[in-house]
Amino acid sequence: MRLGDGTEAEMAIIVEDGWQSKGVGKSLLSELAQGARLRGVETFTAEVLATNRPMLGLAAKFTGTDYAMADGVCYVRMPLQRRDSAPYTARTDRRAA
Repeated sequence: MRLGDGTEAEMAIIVEDGWQSKGVGKSLLSELAQGARLRGVETFTAEVLATNRPMLGLAAKFTGTDYAMADGVCYVRMPLQRRDSAPYTARTDRRAA
C-alpha cells in the first residue's frame, strides 16, 4: 500500500516456518524492492514484532533504516537506495533443498 506522496509503501512478507532461515525472506524482499523501485517507491515501511529478530536483521541490511518502538511493535522505515546510490539487492546463498 502506497503512503503519503506515493514514494513510500508499506510492505509485508510472510515465510512459512519450514522455509525460514533458508534465504527465502531475503529473496522475497529483494524482488519486492526491485519491483517497487521500478514503480517510483523510494522507502518501505513495516510493522515488525520486537521479538521477530530475523526480520529486524533483514531490515537492518538497508542502509539508513530507522526504527521506532511502541507497545512491542517496531515501526521500520527502509530506504530502497543504499548510501553508495546503488539499489538494494539482497545477497542470497543458493542451497540445495
